[in-house]
Amino acid sequence: MGSAIAFRLFLFFVPLLLLVVGIAGFASDFFNVRAASKTAGIYGSLGKEISDAFHQPGFTRWLALLFGLFGVLTAGRSLSRVLHVASAAAWRLPLSGSRASLRTVGVIAGLICGIAVIAILVNRIREDLGLEVAGLTFVPALVIYGLAWLGVSMMLPRATPDPGALLPGSLLVALTITVMHAISEFYLPDRLDRASQLYGAIGTTIVTLGWFFILGRAIVLAMELNAAIFERYGSISQVVFSLPLFRVLARKSARVRRFFGLQ
Repeated sequence: MGSAIAFRLFLFFVPLLLLVVGIAGFASDFFNVRAASKTAGIYGSLGKEISDAFHQPGFTRWLALLFGLFGVLTAGRSLSRVLHVASAAAWRLPLSGSRASLRTVGVIAGLICGIAVIAILVNRIREDLGLEVAGLTFVPALVIYGLAWLGVSMMLPRATPDPGALLPGSLLVALTITVMHAISEFYLPDRLDRASQLYGAIGTTIVTLGWFFILGRAIVLAMELNAAIFERYGSISQVVFSLPLFRVLARKSARVRRFFGLQ
């Protein structure tokens, strides 16, 4: 199941990248690409690739935009369906009710784009303030990734409506993404640049597939972890709402009780 998720993440990432390239081609008329790359702290072969993407012919822009959008919707639905099946299996729910959701596709696309934006910010901070300060930025990044994956998990089938039952898995996925992100920012750039010169695009592709392979395993493990902890120990929401202040809130609000699945 983890391999199925990893493969579909890759198939989703490729047309998403194509869509971004198409949008970048249209955006090149409004600002200086070299100045933007320098501001974001992007140099070397990656900076050249971005510059080439922005200076593509008009017909190529439309092709990249249309094929990228079609691919995102098609591969995104397949990815969403596999995530639904994996979550249903982890929570021991019927697989027949698992279906694709465009909302899930949108949140995953937003998460991937958010990782790219955070990478640019970390790169800029590292250029201006040094490695130590840039390392501190991964703490808020961890929180953002956790909340984003919590949003994805809430759209997947589960045995309880309580979002508190999804917190352990969200933390695991967020930690996995943050560690991979840190390695990509601080360890791999020079090596990827040399690998691109030595092996061409195949080196970068292998690294990308490797990250998706690890992330696919982490996603499945997170789903199983949520289900196992909830089955054995219950949800963290039950502990929180057992406190006097929150217990009063739950008694007075039927909406809070429904949202957190409280008795």
